[in-house]
Amino acid sequence: MQSEPKRNSGLKGLVWTAVILALVIGTPAALFWKFTSKPNYDGLDGAALFRHSCMICHGSDGRATSGGAPSYRGVRKDWDAEKLLAYIDDPDGYKRANRPPRLGKRYMPPVDRFMPEDARRRLVEHVLKIMTSLEVLD
Repeated sequence: MQSEPKRNSGLKGLVWTAVILALVIGTPAALFWKFTSKPNYDGLDGAALFRHSCMICHGSDGRATSGGAPSYRGVRKDWDAEKLLAYIDDPDGYKRANRPPRLGKRYMPPVDRFMPEDARRRLVEHVLKIMTSLEVLD
């Protein structure tokens, strides 16, 4: 019996070459763009900023049921707008300087360095509203 000739072996090599080139050339370019480009936060309300920056760890309602971040439940009395602004700008620095209750040792990244202060304030006001709503439910 004769075996069938290999088909598309040249095409397979071309595909792998393209993938490797894309990774070698594209990854540094993508990383450069990600860390140097300025996103546009104009017109985004606090809820949209929350979805963009916080929801992945804290959950859509601030309860953080996945275990990746602490819940906002029961912490409203510990936070005001200025404290929360300082915290989201530099979470580790804030923890070292203030020793806030119930933050634990989990890592939280600072918000995007390109987010302007007015957008940060909208985000903080939304987080405070979520914290307040969770207090009402208790």
